[in-house]
Amino acid sequence: MSHADLIEKLEKLEGPDREADCQIGVAVDGFVTEERPYKGVIYCRLDPDGTFTCPGQGADMLVPRYTASLDAAVALVERVLPGCDICLQDIRADFRDGEARHIAEVMHDLRWVMDEGFPEPTYLTKGSGQSNSRPIALLIAALLALQENSNG
Repeated sequence: MSHADLIEKLEKLEGPDREADCQIGVAVDGFVTEERPYKGVIYCRLDPDGTFTCPGQGADMLVPRYTASLDAAVALVERVLPGCDICLQDIRADFRDGEARHIAEVMHDLRWVMDEGFPEPTYLTKGSGQSNSRPIALLIAALLALQENSNG
């Protein structure tokens, strides 16, 4: 699954999703899929129809709950974009009945450039995501930063 497809899927999520966790693990975190465990790194099965199955009998225990846990999402971002800066914000809008919307930004590869004779910090890689869930917003931002990083 491409980063663009995964971003699109995450943007549609209303809450945690174990299939998305598996897809993130495969696309971003270096996990692989097989039908049987092999040296403790195989954690879910890719079915012939292209969907992921995370069996409940211990096989899915190796899959971090990226979409449910902010700690797991932050750990992933720090692994795949070491040294990045992460910014999380909550906004409220009157039309949302007090429900918070979460915004995340991931910034990587800081450079200092001269702007009108003064040094100005500039990030070469950035990603920004929004969701009703902090971990999902952060995952979207990270995937966008990774996508930009691979295109640049």
